[in-house]
Order: sequence, then C-alpha cells, then structure tokens
Amino acid sequence: MKLPHEEPSTDRIRAVTETLLMDGPTVEAELDRLAGEIVERTTGVDARLILVGIRTRGVPLSKRIRDRIMALTGRAPELGTLDITLYRDDLTAVGSQPVVRRSELPFDVDDAWIV
Repeated sequence: MKLPHEEPSTDRIRAVTETLLMDGPTVEAELDRLAGEIVERTTGVDARLILVGIRTRGVPLSKRIRDRIMALTGRAPELGTLDITLYRDDLTAVGSQPVVRRSELPFDVDDAWIV
C-alpha cells in the first residue's frame, strides 16, 4: 500500500512521490490479524456478525476480511455496503455531480455486531 505525499517545491508544480507503507505480505498478515481480533471480540453462542464496507474500496476489503473469518470459524458473516458520497468532507473536490450508489444492508441489524 502506497500513499502519496507532497515534497516542498518552489515552483507552482508540486512534486509527488510515493512512500511504501506495507508490502503485500504485510497487508495479508494485517488482514489475518484483524479478522482474528474481530472473531475474538464477537464470539458468543448467538453472536451475529455483519461486515459493512464503505464504497468503493471498503467493499473488497470487507470481502477479504469475510473470507478470513470464514476460514477461522466456518461461518461467513453477512456483508453489506454503504455509500457515503454525500457525507464526504471533500464533496466539492469529487465533482459537481457526484455519483451516488445504493447502500445495501439487506438484513436486520438488531442484536448484531456490525464492523
């Protein structure tokens, strides 16, 4: 995972470089750790776990975590998606007519652990 950062520049053009925060194996290990912690904190006889991914990048992330939880417990958590486009603090930078997609929570959330 790389994040851009700006370097000081005297020109009007800003120089952008990338800094490596995590390589592939480190990301995989962190996803395993995160899934394990979620399982530890939400286990119980009738515990119901729901993972909600924020569109767009949070959706594939929640699916990856779901797969790891399934491997650990034999049960796949329910999966939902949430679109927060209209609630972003950088909405004006997104565009004059941002694309709003559907949020999908096709299940009851009462008495569930929601991550």
